[in-house]
Amino acid sequence: MESVSQQNGMKWQQLAWIIALLVLLGYLGWLGRTLMESQDQSVELLPGEAPCDIRNAPCTAARAQQQILFAIDSPTLDSSTPVDLRVELQGFDSDKVEVELQGRDMFMGENTYKLKPQPDGSFRATGYLPVCTTDLMVWRATVRIKEGQKTLGGVFDFEAR
Repeated sequence: MESVSQQNGMKWQQLAWIIALLVLLGYLGWLGRTLMESQDQSVELLPGEAPCDIRNAPCTAARAQQQILFAIDSPTLDSSTPVDLRVELQGFDSDKVEVELQGRDMFMGENTYKLKPQPDGSFRATGYLPVCTTDLMVWRATVRIKEGQKTLGGVFDFEAR
């Protein structure tokens, strides 16, 4: 006949296994949902005009009645200095706009900024270009506009020192 302490020890061990299993199932559920959400972030891109010199004028991408205008309203485009990001939309029904800045030819991290709607209809945020050891870096700005279940956007390459 088992002692009471052995029975209690087996119950605690079973309880510990059940808790560990529940934690593992919760983690796997979270991981699955996260992976599914990342796959759903495909962006339908509008064709952009090429070449685009963002230092002299905003860049645009357009299709039919839709247009994305992307601008950096900063006096300089240097690494580690704030850059004022601006997006203007035509033909969109969205108030969710974000810009991801990343190195086009060299991984420099993912730097995503949620832009805030402004009274003039534009969307703005302040971002930063990470420090780069090369003299000249080509950056890629991906503008994402969320409309219901769809994500539309444009890709704009520009140079900075």
